[in-house]
Amino acid sequence: MKSGIYKYDLMATKRNDPDYEQVSGYVHKDIALKFRIFCMTERLTQSDALEQALSFWIESKNSETNQPSITPDRTDAPPPDPQPTEPEPTAASRATAAKAKRGKASKGAS
Repeated sequence: MKSGIYKYDLMATKRNDPDYEQVSGYVHKDIALKFRIFCMTERLTQSDALEQALSFWIESKNSETNQPSITPDRTDAPPPDPQPTEPEPTAASRATAAKAKRGKASKGAS
């Protein structure tokens, strides 16, 4: 994912959506690292993976205690957006971008 534009657009969408709430907590750093690696290799957002994991955990706990499900019905929710794929920049485009960043853009462009 280049420059994180998609990531931040998605986060802003969920952040402003009244159907979503932020959940946070502390886990051991080994678990956090494995979680991030898993999300990257599976091309999942951390939010989507966490939501799936929490839903699975809650359902398993409910079945252990024979309690009814307390998770909301998500059948009306739209499917998640696919992760965009972008081509890797070429060496020439990286060099041009680096020069532009340093303020050494082409002199003929002025």
